Amino acid sequence: MVERILVASSSSMNNTVRDWAIWDETYDYIEGNNSTYLDSNLYYESFETLNVNLVLYYDINQSIIFSSFYDFEEETEIPVDDEFIQIIETLGIHQNTSIDFYIQGIITTSDGIFFIASSPILKHSEISDVAGNVIFARQIDQTELDELEIVAGFPFEIFENTILTEDNDTIVENAGDNHVLVKHLIHDLLHTDQYMIQILLDKKVEPIIGNTLLQLAISISLVGLIFALSTLFYLDKEIFRRLLRLNSGIKKISENANFSTRVPIGPHHDEIDYIGLEINSMLDKLKESEQKINQMSYTDYLTKIPNRLWFYDHMEQTIQKANASKEKFAVLFLDLDGFKTINDTYGHGVGDEFLVKVSEVFLKMLDKNDAIARIGGDEFLIMKKYKDVKEINELADRLLTSLKDGIMINEIKLEATVSMGIALYPDNALTKEDLVLKADKALYGSKSSGKNSYQYVINIK
Repeated sequence: MVERILVASSSSMNNTVRDWAIWDETYDYIEGNNSTYLDSNLYYESFETLNVNLVLYYDINQSIIFSSFYDFEEETEIPVDDEFIQIIETLGIHQNTSIDFYIQGIITTSDGIFFIASSPILKHSEISDVAGNVIFARQIDQTELDELEIVAGFPFEIFENTILTEDNDTIVENAGDNHVLVKHLIHDLLHTDQYMIQILLDKKVEPIIGNTLLQLAISISLVGLIFALSTLFYLDKEIFRRLLRLNSGIKKISENANFSTRVPIGPHHDEIDYIGLEINSMLDKLKESEQKINQMSYTDYLTKIPNRLWFYDHMEQTIQKANASKEKFAVLFLDLDGFKTINDTYGHGVGDEFLVKVSEVFLKMLDKNDAIARIGGDEFLIMKKYKDVKEINELADRLLTSLKDGIMINEIKLEATVSMGIALYPDNALTKEDLVLKADKALYGSKSSGKNSYQYVINIK
């Protein structure tokens, strides 16, 4: 959502750079036929009026004809940094000769994050060849961020990225106090992965994020529709009816907050049908994003197995079914013995790799209908349905011996054992919270009695 707003916020600058680039006076200046152009147009107040920090002009020979960077804090004009020039040339703007080549988006530099937009220089009054290219850029400062927070509808912060990648660009972590922390990579034009957005949200992250994306989609769509509806007086009744159907479809999507709904598309293959197709295409992408976010919110970012949120939801569903079917299940609370020593000796990087390997080992010990989650640190929860308690004993015994051969990380054999506490439904507790609490107390008893063992709940009230 925030990244979409960041990109959308550069659209006004994109329109501005086109106004300046597709202008006869700019074309004549680049061609050497307008000596008063700079004095008349590009003085320091122009930067404030345009709300840009950087203005850069290239001619068709890839030479810089004009370049300047305006520092709003110092209220002074300074030379353009070589880093900017390198980015612009990496994007290929300087050598563009196509009338359809426009750049709009985000770039990251050592000085921060910038919106950037470029346009080929063309005559406005007649068809012409490209004479060069104009680039505008604006830094995202605190004022910009404050405005974006208002648009987004929730607070967020931007940090240097140290953990996210293109393939794993979003993680959702449990932040306690009924909140989740969403971290999302800012995708800049050069894929430098330098910055990320961090958002603190209520734990109901899926509907919040989903509805926010939906509101953005609907807002974008309705802008066009409001304009269209304002001209209905001049349109025939058939167009009027088609626009009403389109508007009705969008209202249903907005009311139901359902990305699976689609607006109706007619057989006319004209601009109205095209708008409907574009709206449906946007909904497809939003649905895909919603599914990805939902999956992320239920997945442990390190081990890729389910997390606490998923496990508790799964337990709640299982309890509801068990009440009707009289099924029984066990909750096993696992804690690694000796993991702190691994972290202290070899570092958290090795410790993280160890946890990933341990998760893979535990998964191999389970049956297909068993459930597992990492709930934090070196703690895991497992749920298993059973008819005879010996099935739970057999699973616990497999888990106890699963790490006996150690785990190899960077040619180092790391060793740890596992302790467990086991609570039974409905014998020991009737709610998910009580089941986990009692399994945790049984785990404490297991650790106190020598570790690498398991205990059932015994007389725990």
